Amino acid sequence: MNITKSSLLCGCVALFSMITFNPASAQSVTIYPAPSGASISPNYTVTVNGAVNPVYYTRTQNAHYAYFDFSGGPVTIEVTTTLNNGFGSGWDNGPVRVTPNSRGITPTRLAPDRIRFTISAPGQYIIEGNQWDYRGQGDTVLVIAANPPETNIPSPTDPNVIYYGPGFYNVG
Repeated sequence: MNITKSSLLCGCVALFSMITFNPASAQSVTIYPAPSGASISPNYTVTVNGAVNPVYYTRTQNAHYAYFDFSGGPVTIEVTTTLNNGFGSGWDNGPVRVTPNSRGITPTRLAPDRIRFTISAPGQYIIEGNQWDYRGQGDTVLVIAANPPETNIPSPTDPNVIYYGPGFYNVG
């Protein structure tokens, strides 16, 4: 059998191309539908990679929040607000920040009422404007929880598991 360097190289390239990991194709984003009766935020809409993600409002903490799971690569988040004058003129067109600052995320302002940013790691992110932050403007706080997917999920039918499905429960 006569194997040349070029045929060996072609064979190795062909084999390698079949087993190469493509991170873009392995990306996974899970957005959970809002349960019936959930308090939906009147102030924000959020999309994750172009898909609408519910934004909830909690009266007890005066905060707005959204959550989703992701893995396998960065995701792009767009936030639109219905607050007076959007993200801009209500704060003298000041900066809009995505915290924690240690993540180094600088959002792009698409319009006075809309921003876009990309995250590459799970975590909790807070959107802040010039005169708007988590320390004193609770009604305008937006928290985004980008979670890693759950693993080792117990079965709801396991006799050692008490399973509460999606919804609201009166525990009192």
